[in-house]
Amino acid sequence: MGSMENDDNPLVRILSQQREQIAACWVELIKQIPDSHYHSFRDSEILESCLRGIDALLELRASGSVYSVEEYVKQISHKRLEQGFDIREVIQALLLLHRAVILVVTPDSMDDPSQVSKIYLDLESGLRLMVSQFGFLYSSGMNKSLEDQRQQARSLAQENARLYQETQQRLEESLSLQRVISALLQERTLDEVLEVVCSEALNIIGARGSTVFLLEEDGCLHVAYSLGYGEPAFQTMPVQDSFTGIAVTSGRAIFTNQPQQEALWFGEIVNGGVAGRIHSLLAAPLIVKSKIIGALVVINKDVPFDQDDLRVMGLFADQAAIAIENGRLTQEVEQVAVMEERNRLARDLHDSVTQSLYGISLYAEAAARHLTLDDRNGADKNLQELRKTAFDALKEMRLLIFELRPPLLEKEGLAAALQARLDAVEGRAGLKTELHVEISERLPGNIEEGFYRIAQEALNNVLKHAQARRVLIEVKSSEQITTLEISDDGVGFVMDQVQAKGGIGITSMFERAKRMGGKMKLDSTPRKGTYIKVEAGL
Repeated sequence: MGSMENDDNPLVRILSQQREQIAACWVELIKQIPDSHYHSFRDSEILESCLRGIDALLELRASGSVYSVEEYVKQISHKRLEQGFDIREVIQALLLLHRAVILVVTPDSMDDPSQVSKIYLDLESGLRLMVSQFGFLYSSGMNKSLEDQRQQARSLAQENARLYQETQQRLEESLSLQRVISALLQERTLDEVLEVVCSEALNIIGARGSTVFLLEEDGCLHVAYSLGYGEPAFQTMPVQDSFTGIAVTSGRAIFTNQPQQEALWFGEIVNGGVAGRIHSLLAAPLIVKSKIIGALVVINKDVPFDQDDLRVMGLFADQAAIAIENGRLTQEVEQVAVMEERNRLARDLHDSVTQSLYGISLYAEAAARHLTLDDRNGADKNLQELRKTAFDALKEMRLLIFELRPPLLEKEGLAAALQARLDAVEGRAGLKTELHVEISERLPGNIEEGFYRIAQEALNNVLKHAQARRVLIEVKSSEQITTLEISDDGVGFVMDQVQAKGGIGITSMFERAKRMGGKMKLDSTPRKGTYIKVEAGL
């Protein structure tokens, strides 16, 4: 292969780094094609062709020349046609490369999950070129045995046209699936992902209803989202003794066009009076890394379900499962972050405001005793301390309320909110604070929120632990990257020791950076202060 001029291309990087894994997965998928000539081949022979196909795509992306793809397709065309293959088998095998990449390259396996969509769309264009090139060569009469049978020329030409049209339809179907999945893999909440899955399942299959069931700890399938049923008559379904449960336990998609005649049927649906409205049903398991997380069910297609529907839903469910699992993990992380925030506020209330209120009560009691003894000087001293303590408690409360919901962040943006927070810190602890903002316009809401919360946690750590005299915050943008930098001249710390003690605050900062699609770096040295840098793409 030639040198890679565009190593920064995510598809080139992924295909190069995981070439063998993707090729091995591709072979497994090809071997699963039912009633295929590939079943008589050795895995090593198929693997060789798969590796050459990946190399051809790499060369295409590296050089921009289609020569490598044309040569690969020409060689494969001659070879497979001589071996008795028809056009559908070969093109079906080519299209399976897309699925192999998706199964190997999940978002959580990448350094930059935001590149997933670009990888899939870039791969789509390469596969489209391969398929169109094969169709051209096939229809041009490369198969000599067909050319020799001149008495069948007319019928063969018609068959070629039919087969090629069928494969073009298959290609468009596959590519539309990939575009849907690329959209699914964008940053979305779990509810948003579930809505897209159910909606697109209806569109792709042409069904009237869809439901995502998730397998919960109680061992039952629970309705996570539903479209087209009307008001669901059930929320839970047993895995055992249910038609959908067969798909879950077997790990394969199944369908029925006569659900009322099945030995295993939805007891919950029957009891809810819905069964009569369902005349066909297809269930596909949702599988992530060999773990079944639930099932996707579609009902009531205008025509009976068939094997093509099984194939399409299997592809869709495999990829939808990845998006659903990502949504679930994101939701869990957010719930943990919320709980950590509540716990932190509770600790701050206890450490500051609660103690101040206790002091106020003590000073009030002492002042009352002095007044009883007609000791006005003693009472006055206690009342002065009471006023000071009450004023400090008020400042603490205002600071905590601001942290909980900073109104300036929403109204005036990040710079104003950070300045207000620094002013509060300066007034509370006597720190010298500086803020430098080099951005000309408002940032996206998730980035402003993420930057502010990270700065908030960093400043809390400065107040509690750093013993610093100076804090500097800088925000700047360049080439679609926005950077937040926070530095102090405090006592610093050893990172390993903080993590060993729990380090929840620091962990939450890293998680916040990850959730907004950014990355964070933290450097701290004893007696030399702490430096934090967060980068996020616009």
